[in-house]
Amino acid sequence: IMRGRGYSENNKKLIQILSQKILLKKNITADFADGIRKNQFKVYLQPILSDSGKKCNGAEALVYWDHPKLGLQLPEYFLNILEESALIHVLDTYVLEQSIKVIKEWCY
Repeated sequence: IMRGRGYSENNKKLIQILSQKILLKKNITADFADGIRKNQFKVYLQPILSDSGKKCNGAEALVYWDHPKLGLQLPEYFLNILEESALIHVLDTYVLEQSIKVIKEWCY
């Protein structure tokens, strides 16, 4: 009987964890379109400098989600879910567009 009870408790914990992951995925995908539309995603460019440090050879784009209820969210919070939901291409396009705006500001 003790073995059965432990198994049941483990199942309850597993179900709870899976339920939380499903809810998180649902919330992220539901909030994503609003996030894009309202410019809640913040793109920061980190310059990639030459060995001498005098020339910018490129830049790495970093993206964070300034979620209205959850605050600033790291990419690890939402990227995997967007990839699984086939929404990542929308974020890629948004990041590219925002990066181009920043690079234009740097150059002019």
